[in-house]
Parts: sequence; C-alpha cells; structure tokens
Amino acid sequence: MSRRILLLLILAATLLVAAARLSALVLVEPRYDQAFFAWWVRSLVDAPHFWPHALPGDSLFEALKTDTGSVLHQLFRNIYNKPTSLLTLVPLAVVRAGAVLAGESYLTQTAISIMWACLLLPLLGSFGWWGRRAGAHPHGIALLALTLAAVNPVLFWFSPLGIHNFGIVGLVAAVAATEARLGARTRGEPPSCRRKTEIGLHLLALYSHWTTAFLLPASALATRWLAGGTWRQRWRLVLGYAPVPAILGLSLAPLLALEFFRPAEGQVHSLAAVTRMTNVAEAGQLAASMLAGARIWLGMAKDGLGPAGTLGALLGLGLLWRRGVRGPALVVLIHFALFLAMPGFSGAGLRLFPYALPFLCLGLAQLLIGLAGRGIRWRGAAALLLAVHLTGQIPPLLSSARAEAALPKMWAFYYRGQSELRPMIRDMDAAIGTDGVLLSWSYGTYCVHEALREGPPMAAVLDGLWLRHTQGSLDAYLARRPVIRGGRVFLVTEDWELAQQSPPLTEILPVVLGPKGLGLRVHPRLVPVAHWALTTSTPGDTTLWEVLEGEAD
Repeated sequence: MSRRILLLLILAATLLVAAARLSALVLVEPRYDQAFFAWWVRSLVDAPHFWPHALPGDSLFEALKTDTGSVLHQLFRNIYNKPTSLLTLVPLAVVRAGAVLAGESYLTQTAISIMWACLLLPLLGSFGWWGRRAGAHPHGIALLALTLAAVNPVLFWFSPLGIHNFGIVGLVAAVAATEARLGARTRGEPPSCRRKTEIGLHLLALYSHWTTAFLLPASALATRWLAGGTWRQRWRLVLGYAPVPAILGLSLAPLLALEFFRPAEGQVHSLAAVTRMTNVAEAGQLAASMLAGARIWLGMAKDGLGPAGTLGALLGLGLLWRRGVRGPALVVLIHFALFLAMPGFSGAGLRLFPYALPFLCLGLAQLLIGLAGRGIRWRGAAALLLAVHLTGQIPPLLSSARAEAALPKMWAFYYRGQSELRPMIRDMDAAIGTDGVLLSWSYGTYCVHEALREGPPMAAVLDGLWLRHTQGSLDAYLARRPVIRGGRVFLVTEDWELAQQSPPLTEILPVVLGPKGLGLRVHPRLVPVAHWALTTSTPGDTTLWEVLEGEAD
C-alpha cells in the first residue's frame, strides 16, 4: 500500500468518525468537571480587559488579585484555587481560540472536545511509522488499531466530555515521538523525530492534563533506560529527558511556595489535597486497596474491550515489548500500578481509565495481525476473534439503551438525565428576568449555570462568601469587589445542601446578604419559585428561591 493511499484512508476514517460523533454527541450536557472548565473559558471571554487595573495605592499583585474584569485575574485565580489547572493550559488555549471563531457556548466547547478526541485516530494510524519495530506489517497494525479505537464504546461516549481527551491525545503523541526516536536509533537511521520535537510533545502532553504527569515521565524514562546499549548510552538517553521534568518543576514551584500562605481550611483543590488524593494506601490497608484497584481496573477493561479483547490486548502489548516497542506496555503497566496503589486514582477511574484504552487497542491489533501472519488456520482464528470483539463493541454505539446496558457506571455518571439541564437553566433565567440578581449556594451549581446560560451571569457564590467570613476575610474581599445591584434577588440550591448544611442557611444568609455582606437583604426570607427533580449525577434536585426582605425577629 502506497503512502498516499494510507494517508487518505487515515484521513477518511478520521473525518467519518468525527462526523458521526458530532451528530450524535454535540448536545451533551456537562457534569461538574466539564462545567468548571466551561465556566473558566467563559470567564476569560467575558473579561473586558486584559491587564489588571490598580486602585490608588495598590501594587500590581494586589490589582491582579482583586480586578475581576481582568483576563489575567480570571486566568490565575483558578490556577491559585485549583493548582492542577496549571496542567490544563493546552486545552484552555485551544478552546479559548475556538471561542474566537465559533463563540464560547458549551456546544462549541463540546464540538472542540469531540474533534480533538478524534486526533487519536491518525496518531494510531501512523503507528506504521513510529512503531516500525513491531513486525512485518506495522501499517496493518496501525489501521486495525485505528479501527478498534474508532468503534470502542468508551472512547466514543467519552469524546464529548472535555479536557481528559486532550490528555489522552497528548499522551499517545508523546509516546509516539519517543518510540520514533528510539526506533530510528536502534536501526542506525537518522531520527524521524527531532529531540526538540519530542521534548515539545511531552510538554504539551503534560500541560494537557495533570493525569499525564503520573504516566508519561515514568514511562518515558523507563523506555529510554530499556532501549539498550552501554550504561553510558543509557544514562545519556535518560539525562536527555531532563528538560521535561525541569520545566514542569519550575512551573509548579510558585504554586508550591503558595502552599505556605494558603489558608488551612476549605481548600479542597490545593496541591496538598491532590497529594492526599493520590497518596499510596497505608501499609495495613495496602493489600485490600490493591485488590480493590485491580478489580476496578479489570472491570473497566472488561467494559471497554470485553474479556477476550482485554486478554488479547495484554498479550499483544507483550509482543510489542518483545519487538522493542515498549512505550505502550509501560504506560499500561504504570496505569495499572496507579490503580493498585492510589485509592484516589482508582476512585476516579471513569475519567482516568480511558488513558489506557488507545494502547490496549494497539496491543489487540498487534496480536490479531500477528496471528493472521502465521498461516491460514491462525488467520481464521484472528478473524473469529475480531468478529467476536466487534460484535460486543458496535451495539453500544447504536443506541442509548444498549450503551447504558454495556457501560452502566459511565452512563449513570455522565449520561443519565441528559437533556434535563438546558431546559432548567432556560426556565431559571426566564423566572429571574432582566433585572434580577441570581446567586448560588455552591460552586457546582454555579458552574453548571455558567456553562449553559444564555443570559446574564450569576452574581456570587454564597458558600465561598461564608468561607471567607469564617476566615475573617469577608470585609476585605468585598471592599475590592464591584457592588451587586438589582431588584429581585434569587438563590439556587441543591436539596441535599439544605438538608446537610451546618450551620443552616437561615443563620448564614443574614451574614452574607446583610449589611456586612452583599448588602442585598437585611432579614432574608426564602420563598420557593421553582423546583426541578433531576436524574443527573450532578447537580441533584434543584430549587430556585426568591430572597425577600423579611421582618426582624
């Protein structure tokens, strides 16, 4: 097969899959994770000026902290409050650039996510060039891996779900770059991927999502060390990777320094919290944690590839290892080890398992092509295994009912209750009118509204104001914020928040809405306006309240 025909096949397959996914999935609604990122993009778009405006006597740093109309404030506020957001700058830049061309609506952001996820297909389709050590038919392996990824139900339904798709594509691109360089070195050929290009792709992957920071550096260093040669050659290869962790460490250093000044309470997204989330289980619980992690990983592999497909993929990765293509197997091995040792990693498995799927598809393709090349009987066995695999993979792509049956956990978390949120937000905005002030109790509901709204933004999040009050910083915070003005005042809450909040909202609202707070109501009284019984995982059942002025006790 000529190079031109191969490239045309890869392009045609990618465009066909992109069109199918866009037509089926572009109207997907967000859950909290996707809503947070969508709000971040909209906050950058809505900011009226780039550079922070300083008040008299303010330093530049003070202006950066307080000028909510500055693009720089909106950028760095979220990185400060959630430091792992620093490692999502690539999707932020891409989606922000897309907003210039097509607007910042959530529909646009979903379309970008789907199209970016489809870049995985040409990366796998190019395996014939970056994985030439795999055997006699690397382009056959490449086209089959592309096909397996294209019809994989997890990758299909995961494609509209935002920034993890950037991380997956970046991870595969980085592994491909390393294998291309090491493969050329093994064959004594000029490198098909320059070192600067390889380093650049690794950095892009690391800044696509923080998950890649756990998978990529370790696998890249191990791949270099196992590339063979003398000890001196191995150390040269390993040290040649030094710019990647050095740049990553330098960019994280200011955030590590800020940890010393961060309030101890209420920072659920701090670097310390991330460390706790990914902490290795304690010695006494390690065996149980490892067993649970293995069960979760294998269960998700079964959902994504089926039992036979999973076994075939692992055997195929072993064959790739024997032929010198070790990067894919190392990523999967490290991925599995993280599920074993880190409860926080396995607990986020719905979001993190898809990082292994492209490499598992590659392994399965290697096994099938290898079997087909062993003679007529083995070719029949390979065809039968492929047919059985596709029989399980394709039905969940064809209907929601089949997808829910095949992927129950993924469906319950991301897809149950789809089409409920946009009507709720429209009804909410219509009830408020043009002069109303809309407040939210929690950031989750706030981000969902901001992701899907077609009208004015929410004015404030009361949970955050109450936290500042308990820390003694509310007065200073509000002194530098624009005064909220409006007629009617409304509050959005989830029902579970009212049931579990301590102290109750009746004690909190006079503080955050009264004269020492937002100055909107002295004696706030809640009157229900609308209620939505939702089947979504997030948010839960939601109530819109009008906040009226009550009488003094």
